[in-house]
Amino acid sequence: MKKILFVILAIIAMTYCYIYSKKVVYKLSIDFVEKEKLKCEDDFYTKLEQAFMNGSRLMYSIENGNSSYTIMDMEAVQRIDDRKLGDIDYYSLTELLFPYGRYQYLVSTMFKCLKPGNFKGLEKLYAVKETPWEIYMLNRTEKDKLFLVKFQPVAVGYLHVNQYMKAWRPSLNESCEDAFKYIINEDKNYKGCYAPENMHLVQKILSLYNKYYYLEEDEGIDDRFIVNSFFSYDKYEGVNSLENNPLAGHQISLIYNNYYRVYYDIYPLHTYEVDFNYYNYNRDRSDFYDRYMSILRIVYIILIILMGLYLILLTIKYKSIFLNVQNALFPKSLKKELLLKCNPKQFMNPLNSDLVAKSNNLYAEIKNIAPSDKKTLLLYRKKVISELGVTFEASPLLKKVLKKSNPKKYLRPYNPDKLAIANDIYSKAIEHKEDIEFLEELLERIKKELEE
Repeated sequence: MKKILFVILAIIAMTYCYIYSKKVVYKLSIDFVEKEKLKCEDDFYTKLEQAFMNGSRLMYSIENGNSSYTIMDMEAVQRIDDRKLGDIDYYSLTELLFPYGRYQYLVSTMFKCLKPGNFKGLEKLYAVKETPWEIYMLNRTEKDKLFLVKFQPVAVGYLHVNQYMKAWRPSLNESCEDAFKYIINEDKNYKGCYAPENMHLVQKILSLYNKYYYLEEDEGIDDRFIVNSFFSYDKYEGVNSLENNPLAGHQISLIYNNYYRVYYDIYPLHTYEVDFNYYNYNRDRSDFYDRYMSILRIVYIILIILMGLYLILLTIKYKSIFLNVQNALFPKSLKKELLLKCNPKQFMNPLNSDLVAKSNNLYAEIKNIAPSDKKTLLLYRKKVISELGVTFEASPLLKKVLKKSNPKKYLRPYNPDKLAIANDIYSKAIEHKEDIEFLEELLERIKKELEE
C-alpha cells in the first residue's frame, strides 16, 4: 500500500514539477533573448560609431557634368523681389510667373523661401535645368536618429559689372562648380565631413542591421521643424513632412562673389531611426521555449508511462488492497445494518415464529450480497421493512435532504421555479422525517429537479 501511495505522490509531484518548469523555461527564454538583445545592441552601435569615426556628419557628392539653364524674366524676378516683407499674396504670383512646367519646381520654392532683396543687383538670372551636381550629407542628430540631406543648385545669377569685368566672368557651369567646391572644402558648417568614398560608407550605414536592430526609413520632414521657411537643425527630430506644403524642409542658401550668385537648396530627404525587431525577438524567445519544453515534455511523458506501468503492476499484486479501497468507497454500513435488523435473534424474545422464519430467510440472502451492490441492498431494505416491520435510522438522510433542498439557496440569485420545488421537498421531508424510503425518493428528486 505504501508503494502505491508513493507512486501516486510521485506522479503528482512530477506533474507539478512539469507545470512549474514551464514558468522556469519561460523566464530562461526571456533571459536568453535579453542577453542576445544586449549583444546585438552593442554590436549595432559599435559599428555605427566606427562608421561615423566619432563625428556626426558624412558628406559625399554625385557629379553629373555640365548643365543646361533657362534664363528668367528679370522684370518678373524684380517684381517678386520688391514685395513687402510679410506679404503672402506673392505665393500665387510666384507660381504664375514661374510655373512648374516651365521651370523646375525648386525655382518657385526659391522665391517663396528667400526674403525680399536677395535678388537685387542682378543683371541676369538663370534657372538650373539639369542638376550638374548633388551633394548628400548623412547627419546623426541623436544616438538613434539620422537624416539624409540633399544639396543641389537651383539658379545662377550674374551681377551688374562693367564691360571689362564681364570678360573675366566665369561661365554658368564654372559658377556652379565653384559653389560645389566651396561647400565641400570651405564652408565652415561642413568642413572636414566630405570625402568621395563616403558614398559607400553612407550606403553601408543605411543598410546596417543585425538580428534585433536596424534603421527604419521615414521619408520627409514635418513642417514643425521649419523656422521662417528654413530648416532648423536644432529642432529637427525626424518625422514626416506635410505633403501639401512645398516649403516644408527647404532651405535656400546662396554663394556669391563679385561676379555671380549661386542659389542652392538644402533639403532633408529621408529620416532614419534605429528600430527594434520585435518579430525576431519574440521568435527567438519562442524557439528557445519550445526547444527546451519539448525535451522536458518527452522526459515527463516517459516517466509518467513508466510510473503508470509500475502502478498497474502494483495494483495486480495488491488486488486485495484495492478491494479494501473499493469497500471504503462503498461502505458496508448498509449491509451491516440490514443484517442487524433481520437477525433472527431480534424476534426470539418474545418468540415470534413467523418473523423468525422470515428474518432467517432474509438474513441468508443478504449475507451473500456484495457490500458494494447498493442497489440490491436498497431493495432488500424495502423487503425488511415491509415483511419484518422494522425501522431504520433516518436522521442522517434527513439532514442531507434538508441541506440540499434549503429554499434559501435559490433566493440569490433568485430562481422562482427551483425555489418552489425546494420548498415542496423541504416541507415533505419534515413531514416524513422518519420514513427513510420516502426520504430516499426525495433525494432522487433533488438530483433530477434541482441539481441538474
